[in-house]
This record gives sequence, structure tokens and C-alpha cells, in this order.
Amino acid sequence: MNEEEMRKRLNDGEDPLELSILKWQDIIYHDGADLGTRNCALCAVYYTEDCKGCPVKEHSGRPDCRDTPYSDWKSQNCRYTYNLLTKEIATRELEFLKSLRG
Repeated sequence: MNEEEMRKRLNDGEDPLELSILKWQDIIYHDGADLGTRNCALCAVYYTEDCKGCPVKEHSGRPDCRDTPYSDWKSQNCRYTYNLLTKEIATRELEFLKSLRG
């Protein structure tokens, strides 16, 4: 999902967590892209200096998705290389986000 589509769907009232889950499903199953904060619905809504209110921060206690599978994704430069390792990390991120559903 690109940034324009994500913002339209947010403006239409869709849940940012569910849109973030869709983003990671796209990455895993449909060759989608991670554009960082540009196509993260949670970041579009909650990204501030400390990510106040973000369900990821509420779970991890840390801003900027630190100590989550996304930290591994960034440290492995997965945005630019897609292989079995990156698919495994993307799958962990997807499962992590699903675990945040209320």
C-alpha cells in the first residue's frame, strides 16, 4: 500500500493497526514495500517525538518500534533485500502486530 492509499483509507476511518497489518501482509504475500513512516498507518497517526498512544509503544514501552521485530527488519536492511531471512522477519512483524489487536 502506498502512502496516498494509506492516507485515504485512514481519512475514511479505517483502523491504523488493521492497515499496518495489511501492509505487512502485502510485503509477505504480494511483493509490497516498506517505506518506513511514509506507508505506516500507525506512524501516520501516532508518530511524534515519543509515539504517544501508539499500540506498538504501549506494548514495548519504547518509541520508534524499538525492541520489536521491526527493529530487526531495519537492522538487516530488509527494505532493500528480500530473501528467506527478510520473509521470516516480516512474518514476525505481522504476527506481532496481530497480537496487539484488542
